[in-house]
Amino acid sequence: MSKKRLSKGVIIPDKDKKVVEVLLGLSKDASDDEFVIGFRQKYPEDWKRVEARYNEYESLVKKGNIPPMAKPYQYVLNAAKGIRARYKKGENLTEVLQKMNAPKPKFIEGIPQDLEALLKKLHDRGSYEKRIDAIKKLGKYKCKEVIDEFLAIMKTDPVTDVREAAYSCLVVFGYDISRPRKAPMYVDKDLKEKLMEVANSLHADFSYDRFASKFQAIYPEEYDLHKYNKNVLFKGWLQQQIKQLPKQYPDS
Repeated sequence: MSKKRLSKGVIIPDKDKKVVEVLLGLSKDASDDEFVIGFRQKYPEDWKRVEARYNEYESLVKKGNIPPMAKPYQYVLNAAKGIRARYKKGENLTEVLQKMNAPKPKFIEGIPQDLEALLKKLHDRGSYEKRIDAIKKLGKYKCKEVIDEFLAIMKTDPVTDVREAAYSCLVVFGYDISRPRKAPMYVDKDLKEKLMEVANSLHADFSYDRFASKFQAIYPEEYDLHKYNKNVLFKGWLQQQIKQLPKQYPDS
């Protein structure tokens, strides 16, 4: 049986725009309850998505632990916090909405000024999230340097989501290309030896957080791939791996 994984993708598409549209029907001093009720009434499908994602988190974490996502009511309030504050200070939300609705260019024909820094981030094998972020920023610029990098990443990156991010940008650039293959399944044959090395480098009474930090420092790429593959189950998985180390290595 395959392990349950958390759904991916944006929970509330066009979040800021929807927050503004809800606020335009409320007073500047509307209460939290009034905003949440207004949001639920105007965007019931988005509210259902927020509830569904929270329920996924709740079902995946161990009993007694707190899901790493705010409850739906608070999640929606957090999503609107910044714009609500600006509205209270007198910002004209009608003008804000007009700017949001104005057509924006998909990309710029040219080389980004910070190309070198973004390419360094793009090649950081210690964080697939940083690579995806670099792709999003590079994807605003259509040039040979960026295109060549994206074409290579589609074939070589060890994380499927990174490959897909590069592919999506190339499609926006106008390329008619096939979807990338999924990255090969990651198998860490020397995991036990690596974890023992990490434990050996720590004091006998190390905590889980200290162990995880050291693991990431010594083996950044392996740590990141395990974290990606295990998703929200990563912490529980790593704690179990630590417990299974030889007895001279204490439990976290």
